[in-house]
Amino acid sequence: MIKLDQLPEVGQSNGYSFDGIKAISDNTHLSFTAIFTYLVRKGKMSGAIYGRMRKEQEDTIQ
Repeated sequence: MIKLDQLPEVGQSNGYSFDGIKAISDNTHLSFTAIFTYLVRKGKMSGAIYGRMRKEQEDTIQ
């Protein structure tokens, strides 16, 4: 299993690391939001991508 600190920089070229983020979320019970926040703080995700992914996640829930 991929570890949180091993995730690559998130971007369009790698499908926004969705599969890795989902696997970590499923195996650790960390929310997508917690993982997104971690990645922004580590400089592996831009604020723009963070905002877009959060909005998509919220839209999916509703």
